[in-house]
This record gives sequence, structure tokens and C-alpha cells, in this order.
Amino acid sequence: MMNKKTVFAAASLALASISAPASAAVLTFNGSGGAIWDYSTLTSTITVPDNFVVTDVNVILNGLSHSYWGDLVISLTHGAVSATLISQEGGSSNANGTFTFDDSAAKSAAQVNTGGGSFRPEVALTAFNGTNSTGAWVLKVADTAWLDTGNLASWSVQLTGNAVAPVPEPATWAMMIIGFGAVGGVMRRRAKVTVTYA
Repeated sequence: MMNKKTVFAAASLALASISAPASAAVLTFNGSGGAIWDYSTLTSTITVPDNFVVTDVNVILNGLSHSYWGDLVISLTHGAVSATLISQEGGSSNANGTFTFDDSAAKSAAQVNTGGGSFRPEVALTAFNGTNSTGAWVLKVADTAWLDTGNLASWSVQLTGNAVAPVPEPATWAMMIIGFGAVGGVMRRRAKVTVTYA
């Protein structure tokens, strides 16, 4: 027969296994680039295998070059959610550098220029908050005019979130049920009071 210490230890272990706080995750996933032609769309997909609830998203365009920023419309899609990073901003300046789109950046997308830097996207990336990280993250770089072309060396999506707690194994559930049952039994025995009348 289990003593009280063993009973409470079993119940505590089982409860901890299903109620432990999820661990934080900050992961960067890399995708390929390609040529950006007149009146065409470069599409690149990153398939994320990790499973966690997204709380923050940043997009990094590595080695973006184009002779006319104002031609470009760039967006990110994941599942049913889509956000425009930049749409025909930057005028006639060249895109030449690494550009990060981050909701907390000091500059807006309207301030984009040559040389790279960090910018707030036109549509906040908080649109992806609460979604599950697993699956396809699709970057689209559309050239909307003639005469100017470019290239994207590569790109990255940086995802921050909380890991999804795994479903407890059957043995864990069994331990929890036995533990709580035993705790209940101990509590019932302790609740009995013997009254002796003189």
C-alpha cells in the first residue's frame, strides 16, 4: 500500500507533466531567392516543421537588388493570413542591401531606400500572432512595371512563440488518475472523526 508521501509525489508528478508552462522559442528559417523579372512574381516557400504558437514575426530579405523600388510589391502568407510588407514605396531609388521588416522598427515602409535597414511593414506582422508555426510560409515579390529588374539572394522568416505542450502519454494519464484517486482516499480517511461519548 502506498504511503501518503508516495501518493502525493505521484499526483504532483502527473499534474506537472500536463501543466508545465510551454517553453519559449525563437527560430529562424531560411528560404531561397531568385530573379525578379518585369511583370512577374518571384514566389519562395519555407516549410516550417516546428510546432508552436506564433507571438512575433520578422522577415529578412537578404541581398535584395532592384533598380526601381517603386515597382515592387512584397508580401508574406501563412495559411489564411497574408500581410503586405511593402507596396510600391521607395520611388525611383534602388533596392540594394538586406532589408528587415519588423513591427518594432523605427522607420516605416514608406521610408525605404537603398542600402538596407529595418522597416515596419505596411501591414503589421502581428496578423500572424496566434497562428500555428507549422507549414508553408510564402514570400511573394511582384514586379509591377516594365524596364527594371532585380534579384533576391535569399530570405528568412524569424518566428517567436510558445512551444505547444505535448499530449500526455497514456502512462502519464494512468499515473495521474491513480495519484488523484489515492489522494482522494487519503483525504476521506483523514475526514473521518471518531467521537467517544463518556
